[in-house]
Amino acid sequence: MVACDSSSSESKSDTSAESAKVELKVASPTQPEPAPEALQAADVKPEKKVVQQPQITTKILSQGRGKKAKLRYQFKAGQRKRFSIQQVTRSSGKMNGEEMPGSGQAFQMTLVGESNNEAPDADGLTTRRTKFSSIIPQSPGAPPEMMKQLRESFQAAIGVTLSEKLNPRGELKGVSADMPLNAPPQLQQLLNGLRSGIASALIPLPEEALGSGAQWTSTINIDNMGRKFAQTSTFSVVSFKKSLLKLKVALEMKAPAQKATPPGAPPGTEIELLKYEGSGSGTIAINLETLDCELEMKQASTEKTKVTSPQSPEPIESESTTEVSLKLTQKD
Repeated sequence: MVACDSSSSESKSDTSAESAKVELKVASPTQPEPAPEALQAADVKPEKKVVQQPQITTKILSQGRGKKAKLRYQFKAGQRKRFSIQQVTRSSGKMNGEEMPGSGQAFQMTLVGESNNEAPDADGLTTRRTKFSSIIPQSPGAPPEMMKQLRESFQAAIGVTLSEKLNPRGELKGVSADMPLNAPPQLQQLLNGLRSGIASALIPLPEEALGSGAQWTSTINIDNMGRKFAQTSTFSVVSFKKSLLKLKVALEMKAPAQKATPPGAPPGTEIELLKYEGSGSGTIAINLETLDCELEMKQASTEKTKVTSPQSPEPIESESTTEVSLKLTQKD
């Protein structure tokens, strides 16, 4: 989809254009700058596992005006694209009436990797294989022990191969990952979030031929830590010339009240989602032939939860606001 689902790891994924004030400097996707926190690939014995396949629904709102054409990705054997994703998250909130530790502190995550496409098969499906070469978490002022735990959790994803089956409209028809043996359930949840980020470079295209000003929606159902969310993206065609498609994007995120037990939580722990809503906007420029892509998004969300656990004599109630800025660059 359009936004990287960072809420699956240490921060929630959503942001407003006005409130995100952290400057982003996008690393070169061809020659990423080294950093002391860069995580290197570990030697692992792979075990193929199916990664959560999101449910996506596309709906045409308007076919636009003027000359119309069908939008299709031109996947080719040997297409190699390097990508860089920079996401800055800033959360603030209160827990049982008290300000949360680190409230308002920025958390930045930089992902660098490479995708390779195979030739379409007899059914017209292309396999895209993606590996992350480095994941760099940064949060000035954060406790060193917390950052160490973050780096260790990301380490397991380095070198893992994500394999996706895509049709020419960019619809996901299957996804799996070569994961380390005995990988914890949190790794699969992390990979779901990372896959959501790289999916932003291949948005789902409608079946119908479109002209200038055309609009369509794409709704994705996300399962995050056992909680179910829906994100609807509305795409508006700005221009389409010589395979270069430029779009404006508006986002709406929501979730019903629900209860869930997060993976790895102590027995008896339950999170009740009382309220969740968010919105965002951005732009995408993608070449349907070369697959080069530039994306910028800003989102914001609010969330209310109640946590009950045998370790806590009283329920913990919290209310938070999360802002996210996302930039993605994909090229040779």
